Amino acid sequence: MRLRARVLVFTALFALAAVGLTALALGAHAHQRVLRQVRWDAEIVGPILGALLPIADDGRAPDLRRASILGDRLVGEGALKAFCVTPRDPRGAICRGPAGVASAPWLQGLARVMDAPSGSMIRTPAAGIDMYHAIRDRHGRIVGAFFARFAREGLDASQTRGWETTAGLGVLIVVAGLALALRAADQLARPLDALTRAAAIVQTGRVPPPELLVRVCARNDELGRLARVFVGMAARVRWRMRALDDLVVRRTSELSERNLALTRAQARIEDELEAARELQMAILPEVMPAMPGWRGAARMIAAQHMSGDFYDFIALPDGNLGIVMADVAGKGVSAAFMMAVARTLLREAATHAREPGSVLARANVDLCAQGFLDNFVTVFYGLLDPISGVLSYALGGHMPPMLRRADGRVEGLDRTGGIALGIVADAQFPARSIVLEPGDLLLAWTDGVTEAFDERRMHYGSERLARVVAQVPDADAAALVESVLGDVARFAGNAPQSDDITVAALGRAPRSHP
Repeated sequence: MRLRARVLVFTALFALAAVGLTALALGAHAHQRVLRQVRWDAEIVGPILGALLPIADDGRAPDLRRASILGDRLVGEGALKAFCVTPRDPRGAICRGPAGVASAPWLQGLARVMDAPSGSMIRTPAAGIDMYHAIRDRHGRIVGAFFARFAREGLDASQTRGWETTAGLGVLIVVAGLALALRAADQLARPLDALTRAAAIVQTGRVPPPELLVRVCARNDELGRLARVFVGMAARVRWRMRALDDLVVRRTSELSERNLALTRAQARIEDELEAARELQMAILPEVMPAMPGWRGAARMIAAQHMSGDFYDFIALPDGNLGIVMADVAGKGVSAAFMMAVARTLLREAATHAREPGSVLARANVDLCAQGFLDNFVTVFYGLLDPISGVLSYALGGHMPPMLRRADGRVEGLDRTGGIALGIVADAQFPARSIVLEPGDLLLAWTDGVTEAFDERRMHYGSERLARVVAQVPDADAAALVESVLGDVARFAGNAPQSDDITVAALGRAPRSHP
């Protein structure tokens, strides 16, 4: 229900309640006025009638004959409906009027009046108005009493006129009160309704029409002051909203320009990172140097633009082949930078030292001297004699490669105990040797393979990798690399790549092959 309707309803109810109370008060007043009139009639007419009765000086009984004549005349004229006078002895009573007037109740009333100190009594039965009054002599002694019954028609007519007057006045007050109340409520509700609608319009961010609050603002009461304050507040709100809109437009334009500049800068960074990635991939060998009876393959998949992993096939002057699989701690540009430095140092060390342990020791000293305080690199370095098939190797904190024999058996190379490069300058790197027979297949990898996650955060693991290695036939290094990378991709599914992935394989041709 709207405010205006509620005000009108409450005002009407209040007016009706006030009118009802007024009507009750007027009716009670009219009834009391009639009762006072009856008492006045009884108290005035009674003494007059008593005065008309001659009383002896010696206190004898009233002159009943003359009293009866007076009573007959009053009853006949209609002034009284019944009349009865009696001395102190009720047997001498004379009554005029309807039959039964002289019955015991009336006589008892007369006797009670003569004994009462006040000497007067009034009753209002249904038949009329009864008045009992004592008769006194000159000395104030009660010598008798008389009874008179007045007609009720006058009283009833007076009461009827009183109630009709009261009802008419009540109706008039109801109509006038409702009209005034509704007008007052309307005058109160209209400004409030206008203020409510204006507030609703301001809440939506729009400007209320000027004519909506003109009349309210012109008032000199509290509502007028409230409306003028509201108009001032609405104006300030509109000004602030416009200022805020202008500020938002300016800030949006500035943000758009900055976003555009940021997008361009990001594009340049992306282009530079892509160029750096291509440069990084370019320094890695695409194929293993040609060696009769041997096949090699390798691939690297960076988790970001640039990788900290690297592999290398180093053709040495004595005809041997150096094999490198390395993983720099971390990812991104810093890891890629250390990867380039470590690769260069390993290549240089491989040309100056023959034993794998000596190569890692020399590269470790040079890497510690570079000052990479937070980074280190794990390395597998192997030295292959292609004639005898002997592979000497050393580990610098890296996991040992996996070897699949020609008969299908899969085994891991023994660990050598060396720590990662770049941590302790005087670290030692023991070496071991194995023989790669015809049909054998060697696989080296970084931890991005075995620590790959699937969508359930489960690791790929070395056991699954061993099953993939066992299934590749014919010592095909390229097939093994593609099989491992494909199986890791299927395992990870939609899970993001968490680390760089690098795989390198080396296989010796079976004896049946030339």
